[in-house]
Amino acid sequence: MWNCGYISSMAFGGMGFGGGFGMLAGLLLLLLLVYLAVKVFGSRGATRDHAADRRDSLEILKTRLAKGEINVDEFNTLKNVL
Repeated sequence: MWNCGYISSMAFGGMGFGGGFGMLAGLLLLLLLVYLAVKVFGSRGATRDHAADRRDSLEILKTRLAKGEINVDEFNTLKNVL
């Protein structure tokens, strides 16, 4: 009734979206998007170099000391915290 067989065949790989090729292309596109998302968002916290973070923080402290924003005592205290 109401041509239900035609609609279900289009939804599950019949003639809709190029048949089986359309489903394969959609699956490949989905896998590509998942791979890119993992590549972009997955590596943010995993490869942090804490030694580099400490060096960067020390450089910021040295700059603040040179600008006169902090004095030598504050510099030494903050350096020991790092």
